Amino acid sequence: MMYILKFILLWLLPPGCIVLLLAALTFYLFKRKAAGKFAAALITLLLYFASSMPTAQLLTHGLESRYTQQSAVKADVIAVLGGGAVSGVPDIDGEGALAAAGMNRLATGMRLQRMLGVPLIVSGGQVFKDSGGEAEIAKRVLISMGVKENMVYTDTKALNTRQNAQNIIAASKENGWKRIAVVTSALHMPRAMQNFAAVKDTDMEVTAYPCDYLSSGKIVISPFSFVPQAYALDLTAMALKEYLALAAGNFL
Repeated sequence: MMYILKFILLWLLPPGCIVLLLAALTFYLFKRKAAGKFAAALITLLLYFASSMPTAQLLTHGLESRYTQQSAVKADVIAVLGGGAVSGVPDIDGEGALAAAGMNRLATGMRLQRMLGVPLIVSGGQVFKDSGGEAEIAKRVLISMGVKENMVYTDTKALNTRQNAQNIIAASKENGWKRIAVVTSALHMPRAMQNFAAVKDTDMEVTAYPCDYLSSGKIVISPFSFVPQAYALDLTAMALKEYLALAAGNFL
C-alpha cells in the first residue's frame, strides 16, 4: 500500500501532473486536428523522458564515470571547489551553511587532508547577493571539525569553475605546491579538469578526486522508473548543463 500511494503521489505532484495535463492537451489537439498538436506531443515526450530516472541516471553516469577515486593519492595540497552556500541561516558556531554538494565535497577534502597531512584550499566566493560566501563558511566548518587553521587556505574571489582553477593554480605557485588533488562532485569533475588543464603549468600535476556521486550507473527498472520525478528532472538539468559547458568550453 505504501508504494502504491507513493506511485500515485508522484503523478499528482510536478512534474507528473504537468505531464498528465500536457498529455490530455495533446490528445485534445489530435482529436480536434488542431494546429500545434505535434509540438504539444514533442513537449510532452521531452518533459516525460527528462523527468524519468533511467534518463537521469544515463546522463549523470556518463559524466561521473570519467574519473575515479585513486587509492593512492599524492598531493602537496587538497583543492576543494565550492558547491554553493546559503547565507543568513543558523549554524552550530556561526551563520551561513554550505549546500549539500558543497558539504559533501568539503567532507571528502577534510578526510583526504587528514590522511595526507597536507594543506587544504577551499575555493568559492559569494556568487549571488542572497548566497553565502562559500570559502569563508567552509573554513569555519573545517576549523570547528578539528582542522588546524594554518592548514586551511581560502579563495574567496572565485565565482565560477574557471576562476576556481585560475586562483588555485596561482595560490599553488605562490606556495610552491606542485601536486594538486582536486575535490569536487563527480558530475562536475570533467568540467573542472577541463578548466585546470587550460590554466595549469606543465610542471604541475593535477589529480582528480571525485565525490558526491549521484548515480551508481546501475539502472534498476521498476514501476517508479516510468513515473516523472522532480529529482530525476533536477539530475537531468544538472547533467545537461555540464555537457553543454564541456562542449562550449565556456567559463561557467
